[in-house]
Amino acid sequence: MTKQVTNIDYAFQPGPAFLLTEQRIAARLKLGHRITYDCMNAGVTGSNRVKCMTGHKFKRHDGCMALLSVLAGRTSGICQKCPDYDGEIAE
Repeated sequence: MTKQVTNIDYAFQPGPAFLLTEQRIAARLKLGHRITYDCMNAGVTGSNRVKCMTGHKFKRHDGCMALLSVLAGRTSGICQKCPDYDGEIAE
């Protein structure tokens, strides 16, 4: 079972940051899987939320995702088929 990082301040310490990096790597390895973390259109708001700067809405009431979820490699379904996806990782 993968250890979970649950505190945003704790997430930026070396051990937890390494775990989050491993989770992002695993998410990228899934066939055809785009992660929100890699999209240059994803921006962090002041409330530890991530939103799409091109206006696409994630499936939350506020249209955003939790920063900790994005750091862990989770993604929104909209990113999987988004024509504006601008990821750093070659597809």
